[in-house]
Amino acid sequence: MLTMLSAGCSAVSLKYMAVSRLDTAAGKIPGAGMAAEEVRKDIRTGLESYAQDPEVTLQENKRLLEQKAKREKYAKVRVTYCFGSRTEVVDGGMICSWLAEDGTGAVTIDRTKVAAYVKGLAKKYNTAYCTKELKTSYGPTVKITQGHYGWLMDQKTETDNLIRMIESGQSQEREPAYLQTAASHDGPDYGDTYVEMNLTAQHLFYFKDGKLLVESDFVSGNKAKGWSTPAGAYELTYKQKDATLKGANYKTPVTYWMPFNGNIGMHDGYWRTSFGGTIYKKNGSHGCVNLPPAVAKTIFDNIEKGTPVLCYHLEGTETDKTTKDASGKAGISNGKEKETGTAWPGETGPAETVPSAADPAETAPSAAAPAETAPSAAAPAETAPSAAIPAETFPAAAPPEASSAAPGNGGGQTQAAESVPVEVFPPDSIPTPEQGTGAAGMAPETEVMQLGPGEDAGRIMEAKS
Repeated sequence: MLTMLSAGCSAVSLKYMAVSRLDTAAGKIPGAGMAAEEVRKDIRTGLESYAQDPEVTLQENKRLLEQKAKREKYAKVRVTYCFGSRTEVVDGGMICSWLAEDGTGAVTIDRTKVAAYVKGLAKKYNTAYCTKELKTSYGPTVKITQGHYGWLMDQKTETDNLIRMIESGQSQEREPAYLQTAASHDGPDYGDTYVEMNLTAQHLFYFKDGKLLVESDFVSGNKAKGWSTPAGAYELTYKQKDATLKGANYKTPVTYWMPFNGNIGMHDGYWRTSFGGTIYKKNGSHGCVNLPPAVAKTIFDNIEKGTPVLCYHLEGTETDKTTKDASGKAGISNGKEKETGTAWPGETGPAETVPSAADPAETAPSAAAPAETAPSAAAPAETAPSAAIPAETFPAAAPPEASSAAPGNGGGQTQAAESVPVEVFPPDSIPTPEQGTGAAGMAPETEVMQLGPGEDAGRIMEAKS
């Protein structure tokens, strides 16, 4: 009987002592008035029930004290998320609203409530797959609605991180975990270093740290064949020197390879002699952006993985004027030979290739798009091959390596002013791959795999929701 009375008195005494201490502590926890009130309410309710029951055990008293200690610990935590100049704060009051008790009476953190909070942050601050506005170098502002460039929060990982931080009782400032990052949280997410690509004008600008580094005409995807380079906001996937791009009927080395949208990238179009204008409409690439060699080198030497590439159309900027650039032919005569068994493609586009050791393995795209006809020096321009003749052909007079003629403007590209003829030959005049490879003295090339459009973003599409 004395034991029961002692237990009852201890419970009553504990009640008033705990409540009193909570009242005192409430004013000492910054921003935790709500949190302290929640703790006070829970403890007071529990202690009152104990005071009415003289058979309360010491073990039950211990559990109650543990609950009180854990709730007070969580109520003191303050997590500040930083998004550039903006912040979001998780304080004690918010954390207490996430607390629950399991079957044993232990205090737990409700994961579903934490996940809902993180999802709200992602909805507010994610910019990937969102419309972007760009003040163009031509004056007007365009809206870029396609592409995956931007911030993309890793919601699952960040939910785990936040729960661990609360359980540790340690306050901190942090950035959330991301699946994909961008250049800036303040202002446009692409920052002030990016490639601006006007697909209508066939002209690009590369800005680095807000200053124009280089601009140039280019040749993009063949519109007539349905291989137009897509508009959108992307980022440089990686860059690679001396890569060999492979297709169903060609295997073409390039010196500067800079993919930014799956199998679509910028590279030197050293077989072309003209860029810009409306070349792309009938004699464009399979989707890639062909650049004058010197321009490709400048961009390659000054660009890094992750740099935004912003592609758009702008009505009223189309022009018939082209830029002449035959510098690539010098490279051809100095050892940049095409491999025997292949022809100069109109463009080195969707490929069936092997990834380099430095880059992740990627899946080969469909080979549905045929390679384009290479110009020679003797027949009428743009002669279409018959169904039985491969898209890429060689002059009948000699295999490619024996020919002294330049490859021409990128596999079938001709301009009326130049009157460059194209000659089509029967299949039996085409050398086979087994006959050998390029000229002596060439640097070894690395074969690279090119993804289908958008495949590089596929791994993060699931995280959008």
